Amino acid sequence: GQVEPSYVIRRFLDARRIHNLAVYLEALHTASLATADHTTLLLNCYTKLQDVPKLERFVRADDGESPEAYSRRFDVETALKVCCAAGYHEHALQVAWRAGEHEWYLRILLEDVGRHEEALAYLMALPHTAAMRALKKYGKILVKHKPSEITDLCIRLCTPQHFRLSERESGSAAAKAAHPPEFTHIFVEQPRSLLQFLEQAVQAMDTDARQSAWLPAVHNTLLELYVRKSLDPELPLASTTAAGKKPEIPEDDHEARRGKAMRLLQAQWPEGGSAAYD
Repeated sequence: GQVEPSYVIRRFLDARRIHNLAVYLEALHTASLATADHTTLLLNCYTKLQDVPKLERFVRADDGESPEAYSRRFDVETALKVCCAAGYHEHALQVAWRAGEHEWYLRILLEDVGRHEEALAYLMALPHTAAMRALKKYGKILVKHKPSEITDLCIRLCTPQHFRLSERESGSAAAKAAHPPEFTHIFVEQPRSLLQFLEQAVQAMDTDARQSAWLPAVHNTLLELYVRKSLDPELPLASTTAAGKKPEIPEDDHEARRGKAMRLLQAQWPEGGSAAYD
């Protein structure tokens, strides 16, 4: 007959038999009989035993193993959650990378270990569609640390002429272009970067894009930014930099922005036509 795994596991739940439990759970994974609960138990055994070599062997991928094949070996999301909860972030990063879980990889880099430079490099290297999805989710964190780089990336994703050569050659690249309003939430605390992004995105629009239904929303946001008294956040009087100096705030350009507002209003409301803003 065949003994149910749950029966065997119950026999090994005594803390003194945790090694036996780990061996049994390893056998279940080797035989492709493990469930997500078994993966959770096995990884908890490794972390409680502080058996880092076994944990490393478990998450390591074979040479040439595809992300799809790697993900079939165990429940990837379970492994990520257990490793992160136990503080094994490097192992979690390895799992996310091997499994092609881009958003998990960025989440760990940004929220757990704070490696913004590495997260930016990873995001910049992602395929177009994956980069769009990840940027919408984690761009708000990154833009605080890398405003110019994230602004440039948003512009690239919105304008087909800025796509990589491989993306332009794929025939469907233009259809995958993002719309600027998809990224405005990223800049909620960075109005100056938002202004730069929207201005450059509008300048790079082709004829078809200028007829888009979302264009009035972009013009409305630009007008709002142009007439705002200041684009810089208010800082407490006692604010200082790490060097003990008052932080430098760019010289306000309110008058110049008001001039841009007037030009935009005039240009987007042609005589005899309708306004391209609300």
